[in-house]
Amino acid sequence: MGIGIKQKLDYSDLAHTPDDGLRYEIIEGELHVTPAPSPIHQRVSRRLQRTFEDYFHPRGLGEVFNAPVDVVLTWHDVVEPDLILVADPDDRTLECHRLEGGAFRLVVHGQGDVSVTHPDWSGLTIDLTELWR
Repeated sequence: MGIGIKQKLDYSDLAHTPDDGLRYEIIEGELHVTPAPSPIHQRVSRRLQRTFEDYFHPRGLGEVFNAPVDVVLTWHDVVEPDLILVADPDDRTLECHRLEGGAFRLVVHGQGDVSVTHPDWSGLTIDLTELWR
């Protein structure tokens, strides 16, 4: 009886996934598949994207993208977030359909259940109750 060896998947394996509306991500070399987002999820994501664009674009602080965009954290960790802020004025980390080789960070600060702020971006406050209306 042979022993099965599980091989870690990598970014090149995503090229072989079907274009079927599902979200394919590789986390620690394992494939994760999630269904397409619900209409409520899409509404909240769209409102959040508008809030980010209204804040970041006029200030020249970055550009906001919505899924699908692959974010290559490592060769074995490739995720597809709903929204991505590229804070890189020279677009050095943005390539066609993927982000690669950059320094990624997600930091938010919640204030109770009603708003989210970020310490580096004064004036950016997201009213969570407005997102869900």
